[in-house]
Amino acid sequence: MKSKFVLPMNMLIALVFISALLGPIPFVGVLIYVSLVEHDETLKSKAKFAGGIYIIYKIIDELLGLGASVFRLPVTRDTDYDSFWYSAEAVMNKIDSFVTIVFVVFFLVMAVISLFGVAVNTPDIPDLSNIGQAQAKPQAAPVQNPAPQAAQAQPAAGKTCPKCGAPVSDGTAFCTKCGNKIG
Repeated sequence: MKSKFVLPMNMLIALVFISALLGPIPFVGVLIYVSLVEHDETLKSKAKFAGGIYIIYKIIDELLGLGASVFRLPVTRDTDYDSFWYSAEAVMNKIDSFVTIVFVVFFLVMAVISLFGVAVNTPDIPDLSNIGQAQAKPQAAPVQNPAPQAAQAQPAAGKTCPKCGAPVSDGTAFCTKCGNKIG
């Protein structure tokens, strides 16, 4: 399925994830395009997912940056870094770098998965989008009376199924009414 951007849908989903790595302006631009122009629900759900992850990353990144700057406050211009404050700031910066690496790797993996179509329209996952909606029952074809068959065996007089009492013909192994084994 192609998007209105004349790209296959899986490539456009990969573009959503890659644009998040390019920065907030390209990412927001792609999200706006997807939400206003495209009508594919899979694409929109992947864009919402990417947007949510991006927001979580930005919040964590800002909190870690704020934490590192808090540890910089006790240090004045005239003194050297105190070992505790310097260590705490260095730890915050390393955590921030780790979170950024995890974010980049995650978005690259999601882009590769989307590009190769693994996450798009997987046949193993049932379509649950119509749960709770009334479904039309299929109309059964009208039953026509079958032509009488001349070769059909007629039941012998007096021989009946021991379970349901239906008449059965000679040589019949199972009752045609209840399925009970005869004889």
